[in-house]
Amino acid sequence: MGILQRVTRNFLALTASLILERGVSFVLFLVIARRLGADALGEYALALSFLAIFETVSVFGQNL
Repeated sequence: MGILQRVTRNFLALTASLILERGVSFVLFLVIARRLGADALGEYALALSFLAIFETVSVFGQNL
């Protein structure tokens, strides 16, 4: 198998996995939104925002 074939296969696998991840995340968000309601969804989104900020700060200087 040539290098071009390997790169193409790996590119397609990565692209497919990213599309699948985003699709599953979207469906999961819809399910969570229906179950929680507007007020609780706002609190959930706020908590996720804080989590994202703290995650960003926690990896500073770790060269990830």
